[in-house]
Amino acid sequence: MKDQPQTEMMDSYILADTERVLDADDAFFAMTGYTKNEVLGLRVEDAFVKLLKLHPSDYTRLRTENAVSGYLFTKDCVAKYASLTIKPLANRRMAIEFRHAPYVLQNNEFAFIEQFFADDHISAAIYSVPGYRLLKANKSYLKYFDASRRGFRRYAGRAAGELGVYGGQAEALLDQVRSARKVLNFEEKEISTVYGRAFLNYTIIPVIIDGTLKYIFETSKDVTDSVLLRKSREAQEGEIRKQKEKLEAILDNMSDQLIVVSRDGFYELFNKAAREKFDPIYGPTEKLWDAKTDVRYYDMNNNRIFRGDLPISRVLEGERFSRFRFKIRHRETTVLEVNAAPIRDDEGEVVSGVLCCRDITEHMELEQELRESELHLRMAAQAAALGTFTYDLITKEGRWSPTFKRIFGIDKIDGSKIDFEFLLTLTHPDDRQKLLPAMKKAGDPRHGLIDLESRIILPDKSVRWIRLKGQTYFSEESMPRLAAGVIIDMTDEVEAAENLRKITQELQNIIDNTDDLIFSVDSAYKIVLFNKAAENYFLANYGEGFWRGKRLCDISHAELRQRLSEMCVRAMEHGKYQIDLRALSCDHVICFTLNPVYLHGEAVEVSVYGKDITERNRTEHEIVRKNTTLELLVQERTRELQNSMKDLQDISMAVSHEMKTPLREIEYYAKQILEHRDVELNSQKMIRLCHDKLNMIDKLFRYSVTTGANVNKETFNIKKMIQAVHEELRSNMHLKRAVLDFETGLPPVSADKALMRQVLSNIISNALKFSSKREAPQLSVGCREENGEYVFYFRDNGAGFCGEYADKLFSVFERLHTEEEFEGSGIGLAIVKNIIKRHGGRTWIKGEEDIGATMYFTLPVPDRG
Repeated sequence: MKDQPQTEMMDSYILADTERVLDADDAFFAMTGYTKNEVLGLRVEDAFVKLLKLHPSDYTRLRTENAVSGYLFTKDCVAKYASLTIKPLANRRMAIEFRHAPYVLQNNEFAFIEQFFADDHISAAIYSVPGYRLLKANKSYLKYFDASRRGFRRYAGRAAGELGVYGGQAEALLDQVRSARKVLNFEEKEISTVYGRAFLNYTIIPVIIDGTLKYIFETSKDVTDSVLLRKSREAQEGEIRKQKEKLEAILDNMSDQLIVVSRDGFYELFNKAAREKFDPIYGPTEKLWDAKTDVRYYDMNNNRIFRGDLPISRVLEGERFSRFRFKIRHRETTVLEVNAAPIRDDEGEVVSGVLCCRDITEHMELEQELRESELHLRMAAQAAALGTFTYDLITKEGRWSPTFKRIFGIDKIDGSKIDFEFLLTLTHPDDRQKLLPAMKKAGDPRHGLIDLESRIILPDKSVRWIRLKGQTYFSEESMPRLAAGVIIDMTDEVEAAENLRKITQELQNIIDNTDDLIFSVDSAYKIVLFNKAAENYFLANYGEGFWRGKRLCDISHAELRQRLSEMCVRAMEHGKYQIDLRALSCDHVICFTLNPVYLHGEAVEVSVYGKDITERNRTEHEIVRKNTTLELLVQERTRELQNSMKDLQDISMAVSHEMKTPLREIEYYAKQILEHRDVELNSQKMIRLCHDKLNMIDKLFRYSVTTGANVNKETFNIKKMIQAVHEELRSNMHLKRAVLDFETGLPPVSADKALMRQVLSNIISNALKFSSKREAPQLSVGCREENGEYVFYFRDNGAGFCGEYADKLFSVFERLHTEEEFEGSGIGLAIVKNIIKRHGGRTWIKGEEDIGATMYFTLPVPDRG
């Protein structure tokens, strides 16, 4: 509801002559809602009586008395009670002034009401007060609740509430008019009629007689069609706005620049990418082909330069084109690829144009880099004597580099006559069977690799060895489309390998014909060479067979394994040395000489030479026996000498008597020195220190072995191994109260069992040692999978440590607790780190003082395929 009391009406004027309306001010048009075309030129009487619906008697009084008060109605059927005054002007003209006036109907104004009952375009009704009963209504009013149009008598005297008018709020609205005693105007009021919902503009006017409210007069106008039309239009505009916003959002998320340009050359639409690209160059009021002193365009298709003539000018002339490339040089050079098309109206006329631009600057730079890379690759291939080729498997056409043709000995043959079938004829007959599996693999989209080593027979009948490597490229339908790769002449390498094989065989024959033991071990402590004498000796005396690739740690005989390992490690680390060893099954003694072989200053192999020195030792023993006999003779001679020396004793006594005094002085000063020494030696302490150093040497040996040991992976249940190690260590450390808890399931792992047992032993022993002072030592174990790795963790409730020193714990001899607090050498975690690293994993540790520590390590997830 919109309440419009008359005090809101603006004062206004109409200028007229004796016949017609000549002009009116803006306040008049604002008040009435009419336009100049609807008012100007009308007869004055028609303007007031027909248009503004002033009662004819009031109009007559206005013309005769030059002043009158009465109701006017706006174009939207809103009542305005006004005071009208005619002011004569020169040239037979007059100004009619509108002013607000009292706003209720008086006794003598029923004639004003009567005119509305004869107008079917306006609905009119009168209700009595009190009771609000219908006294009179025209047909337009009755139609809202009488679809049968049976006439007024059926409804006369019925209350407004019974009729259902005013949307069921009749009494409340009429009480409001009665109490306020003023005109109420309602705009687009929605009501329920027998025809359905309707929208009305209506005015409720109180009628006062002798100061008492007697009647309520109501007029209304049906504006349903205009309201529905407006709402439909608003809904359509809202939907269009949503679609436009959606389209703009889609366009703004495009990386390409989208431009829509009017026929006049001004842009109508820029998406975000286009604004960022062109706003620094063109403003919103500039034509896109306006000349710019700092902008140049380079047509890369036709290799021409043009200025101030973007491709849009061609589009607005009706041309459509795609993949047009040009450069914009503004602050920095940008290369754009444009697809453009004109937009035509229903008659086929071009009304605008649309361009979709893509910044391909980076793409062009990559193309340039690719060309340069191809050039460098070609130069590198020429320097390395590599032949290159590309072969179209569909057209059977190929490109063969000069080096490729030279290797095959077909330098003078036209490249167009060369294809794969021709090259296959040059393959050695004994190697053609290799081609079938190689070609099958090259034609498989899952692989597509070309890898072939074979012999070829050149036109001059000479034989060459070649290695062909490349890649097959497939179409979207997985059909072989292109083959490309390189070819290498391997003849020299193959001949060198054959010569090396012959030399190796000759060397093996030589050492097999010697009686001395000869064998070699590489840096991974694998046997790489041995002769018959060494093989027979170790088989006869230790029951141990030798073969190439056997590791020393795989020797089953424990004592032999330990002896050989210690010998080779010492030679690798300290250089050449000798050692004598006695066989277990006989009295033979072998003197082993170990010589490290160096490459670039690093020991890569140890050559071991063993010679049977049993006879030499027997000879040495005989020499010792004879020396003993000689010693007896010497003793006899010594006794004789002692007798001779007795004669000299008397002389020495005399000398000593003279030397006593200075010697006593020396003794005195020596005692003074000894009595004032600061350090007192402790034999037990020295023994314990020696024992500790021997233990440390043993652990350093384990550390060095784990660093160089080979990893033999196998899949096993790590959970069972953890349980076994924990139980063993718990018993050895007398920690029966220690508890092992698995927080998650543990997957099978692929690792070296022996090395992993060492890892678990070091981690669990640390956890038990540092939590041994707890009433309930607890070790929690779990695992999670992250980024292709299993992350294992071992969390204890031990003494813990300060987290900032975590990295130091993996260094040799680094400890965070004293020997009195917890014993140890500081090597255990260093061993763990080395073993896990050799398995391709990582190690780290976290801890908090007095809370505990958590040890982490990772292992690669095994291939589930």
